[in-house]
Amino acid sequence: MLITKERVGYSVLGTHYRFGSAAKAAAMRLADALGAPFFCLKRTTLESAPQRIVVIQLDHIGDMVLAGHMLTALRAAYPKAHITVLARTMAKPAADMIEAVDETVCLNTPWLSRGDSMGWPALVRFVAKNRKKYDLAIDLHGDARHLVLARLLGRFSVGLGVRGFGFLVNKNVAWSRVYSRHIVDVHMELVRAAAGTHPHARFALSIPDKARDTVRHILARYGIRENAFTLVQMSSGLDAKDWPTEYWQQAVRNLCEKQAIVTADQDEAKVRLLETCTQSGRFAAVRLEIAQYAALVSMCAKAISVDTFTVHLARLLDKPLVALYSGTNLVKEWGPYGESANVSLLQDTSCPRFPCYLKKCAYGYPSPCMKRIEPAMMERHL
Repeated sequence: MLITKERVGYSVLGTHYRFGSAAKAAAMRLADALGAPFFCLKRTTLESAPQRIVVIQLDHIGDMVLAGHMLTALRAAYPKAHITVLARTMAKPAADMIEAVDETVCLNTPWLSRGDSMGWPALVRFVAKNRKKYDLAIDLHGDARHLVLARLLGRFSVGLGVRGFGFLVNKNVAWSRVYSRHIVDVHMELVRAAAGTHPHARFALSIPDKARDTVRHILARYGIRENAFTLVQMSSGLDAKDWPTEYWQQAVRNLCEKQAIVTADQDEAKVRLLETCTQSGRFAAVRLEIAQYAALVSMCAKAISVDTFTVHLARLLDKPLVALYSGTNLVKEWGPYGESANVSLLQDTSCPRFPCYLKKCAYGYPSPCMKRIEPAMMERHL
């Protein structure tokens, strides 16, 4: 068959693309076939150790936390290089806590935007100013537009051509039908493609002391001790990943009888509903910056979260975690990284569209797959 539906995406004439549409996959296969001959003579190995490296990570906060593993390995491979990360403004504080990073440059592209786009003219000016500035450019996302950036910014480029234009980069790393590999392990293959190896270097988040002190002061105001509260994160930024609010109300009401509950959720409507159903003095809603939020995670006794950056912070800091995943993606690829007895993961995979990769569920809000994860099921894992 010319086009074959895969578990994720489509294969067109034997080439796999991570698109939800067969038409998009076919169009990109045609674009790749037309473009590849013009880049058939590109270099495939670095001539010398790069002095200036740029890593393109234009997704959101959780993706930046996961990127820390790859960046740490990249630093181990090239200890003398200056490593720059291109990040969205919202993810910059997370990048700044990764010790392997020398510099974070904000680039709010029109795509992947959550209302923070810098606009196309500003993007063109940025590229013109920084064209071929770096010895090595590595893209972590696999978007064709990112590979264009990698090609323009780096003298040598490495990326994932899973959404087309893989012919543009010097080294195109395959990420196709192996659905048991975590995205962190895929990122490590990018380091291997550039350096010939990916050193095993343990990634640890560097949380500023000032952020820790601020959070300790806030908790003290509520009479809450470190390692004596449960952190709950209700919002992910995508409707398809939300757990029903009434479920949160029921779960938090029951949890408050056993331990104090703290949330730094930015959805004020959800927070107000929780405040009305909890005992006085057993629930605290706080407003924190990203570094302070990381400090809060480091101080909790356990965390309960939907699929968002809280999951990855809690896993990285080795905190007991209950993660509530919708059917939007595959947990083996995008779940908490690494095996741990401290992690309980709940996901309903009975939907015929699983994994759907949709931002909004086709069956309405809240998603049926999240509604099928009832509070009692979550509480059994605490």
